[in-house]
Amino acid sequence: MALVTYGEWPKWRKLLNPSRFKSDLVRELRRAMSANVVLVRKEIIDRIDHGAYAANAPLTILLKGSGLPLVDKGDLRRTIQGKVVSWNEGLVGLLRTGGAANIGAILHEGATVKVTAKMRGWFKAQSGKGVKPLKPSTTQIRIPGRPFIKDAIELPAVITAVQRNYREGVRAALHDQTGTYVKSI
Repeated sequence: MALVTYGEWPKWRKLLNPSRFKSDLVRELRRAMSANVVLVRKEIIDRIDHGAYAANAPLTILLKGSGLPLVDKGDLRRTIQGKVVSWNEGLVGLLRTGGAANIGAILHEGATVKVTAKMRGWFKAQSGKGVKPLKPSTTQIRIPGRPFIKDAIELPAVITAVQRNYREGVRAALHDQTGTYVKSI
């Protein structure tokens, strides 16, 4: 008995070589990961620049001089970084250096700040400048979360684009060296 091959068998033979396929798949998925890191980072920055979040409280406007949520001097934008770790892992988010990352985490998640005597005194000293003194019953101040990262990665358009990049990566890995797709038998 003999095995007789015909048609596009040489292309299939190349395609079915496990080591060749694995290296092609890893290379193409790394490219897809790189494209996805750039895409997600851009979307997060766009949400910071144009996000539809609740307006800043009057005190916040007074302190930073701007009514735009999440936007001040661009510090938050600059801390958003992306990195391809491997073909199957990419990181996008706040750079963990300095206080900007801590502030970014608070802006994203929100926080509750305990009112101290010093803080209460500051509010009282600012009362003539558009700030109301805190009521004696106020023991905490709530900073609302504005989940600019979570909101960006959960957008249906972002999910669709990320999935498309991975599908294209798998297709490219299945692509033979001559530039044509191997047809099914």
